[in-house]
Amino acid sequence: MNCRHPNRTASAAVVGGQWKDYEERWAAFGDSGVVTMASIPWPPHADRLLQWQIQKIPPGQDRKATVRSAYKKCALRWHPDKFMGKHGGKMSDGEKDAIQARLNDNFQALNTSFTAALKGL
Repeated sequence: MNCRHPNRTASAAVVGGQWKDYEERWAAFGDSGVVTMASIPWPPHADRLLQWQIQKIPPGQDRKATVRSAYKKCALRWHPDKFMGKHGGKMSDGEKDAIQARLNDNFQALNTSFTAALKGL
């Protein structure tokens, strides 16, 4: 446990649990019928999506390749056009605009993280 910040370990466990839940919900999402705002397994922290994906890549690549690989995996899942192309036909018309707006926000956060990660190399 971190003595300087006793809640940091507990907080990390909560955040890790949120991401684990996200991955489990995403694995089951492809089998869902109608796609609604509530049924989409949104990432718990869109601004940390890239960092989460980076952690899942086994070590061995250089840092730039790791960042790019993680970004590609996230972009394939969350790019608004790709998502709508894959799942848009299963959405109710009443929620499409709200879903599109949230996809845009998430993808913008992903792009911001990607830009920052590349600048940090």
